[in-house]
Amino acid sequence: MFGPSDAPLFGVFHPSTAQMRAKRAVLLCNPFGEEAIRAFRPFKRLAESLAADGIPSFRFDYHGTGDSAGADDELSLEGMTQSLLAAHEELQDLSEAREIYWVGLRLGAWPVLAASNDARPAGVILWEAVADGPAYLEELKALPSHADEALGFPIPVALAERLKAGLPAAPDGVPVKLIGRDMLFGQRPLTPARSEEWNSDDALNSFTMPVETLGLIQLEIAAW
Repeated sequence: MFGPSDAPLFGVFHPSTAQMRAKRAVLLCNPFGEEAIRAFRPFKRLAESLAADGIPSFRFDYHGTGDSAGADDELSLEGMTQSLLAAHEELQDLSEAREIYWVGLRLGAWPVLAASNDARPAGVILWEAVADGPAYLEELKALPSHADEALGFPIPVALAERLKAGLPAAPDGVPVKLIGRDMLFGQRPLTPARSEEWNSDDALNSFTMPVETLGLIQLEIAAW
């Protein structure tokens, strides 16, 4: 656990397997709700692969999600952003790396963008970032569930209102790379050689792993 003593956050540090001090480290930022469950295995696989390549990483749960403190209905973009900043500091302390890179998956791209001007990461990768907040909100509400929920995960009012306001702006002076389908900030995304699925019931139930996408992310981090 890390972060505020009265509202601790849960995180997992994956140290480098190399003996030398790491030059860079990677912070992995979850998506929302059911997608966070589906992202668990790919992010764990990426963290283990990075560690084997001499790059430590850190996975964590935002306030109000997973094993971190806070109720489900307390989730907000501001809270996600503050959790990310706390995780960034924790990774800096644990890894002693000079360069910290962030990877934001789906809605995880939003706190990455919102926090980048404060913590100034060495670079960020937005993986299949949610590009259209209002459209994403409608997608969540269309999923089979009770009112104001998405597959059993509450959609807090504060989060819904922030989604309606649209994607946070691109950070000033922080390099951004896109992995996925949507063009953002006038930039075309990088795509793996073949299409891969991670965000579906079939992928979850069959333990499908987006190996080429994870390899592309790792290559792009190494190229910085």
